[in-house]
Amino acid sequence: MKALMILQNMGAFDTYDCALKKQFHDNAKKVLREIGKRLGLDKSDFDVSSNKAGPAVTGEIHFHSDKLYITIGGLDNERVMYRSCNGRKDSCGGSNQWTELSELLSDQFIERAKRIQFA
Repeated sequence: MKALMILQNMGAFDTYDCALKKQFHDNAKKVLREIGKRLGLDKSDFDVSSNKAGPAVTGEIHFHSDKLYITIGGLDNERVMYRSCNGRKDSCGGSNQWTELSELLSDQFIERAKRIQFA
């Protein structure tokens, strides 16, 4: 997927550059929506949102369903945090788990996400 390749190639970018930050957030949202699609979820079954935060950081982009929470950005642009949750208002949920950004759309990650989503 082109959006994932763009994210991987961005690496650590100048977060003070508003155009780069917008590109990062826009492409991360596309990747997270693709995860929802690969999980077989309807668009109404999950939310994708972003918080650009301040100029010194990348901000965070979130996928949030009733049972699965995924975050791109924040402290690490190369690793993605995911965990179980209890509803869309639960931002703490289960234990944090990590995967590489490059693995986010892999069959292995989608299977792990399905185990959480459909548990």
